[in-house]
Amino acid sequence: MDVVPKSQPTVDEAQWEEKVKAYHLPRAEINKVVMEYLVKEGFKDAVGAFQEESGIDPGINMSMLDDQIRIRDAVEAGSIQEAVELVNDVDPEILDTNSTLFFHLQQQQLLELIKEAS
Repeated sequence: MDVVPKSQPTVDEAQWEEKVKAYHLPRAEINKVVMEYLVKEGFKDAVGAFQEESGIDPGINMSMLDDQIRIRDAVEAGSIQEAVELVNDVDPEILDTNSTLFFHLQQQQLLELIKEAS
């Protein structure tokens, strides 16, 4: 017996706008999402300014954010060995306990070596 999936009801643009306007999201929740984005992307100055303005705790020590930015910059620059050293400086056990992170760094190192050889 074949199961035929139900078709999803469609909503026209006017109905969609009405539903969006009717939905209330508290400002505190929006501020948390914005702060998470700023922290994740490493916008340190913006994190500080947004924390001051909104009163939302970034949930990370600002020196840790500096470390995160340096590690990301090293990876983006193709300096994978430097990134590994920085990660080990922050947490010497993380690459031992997070095999996925270690694998991705090794994978990126291989890609950088291939790129250099070309």
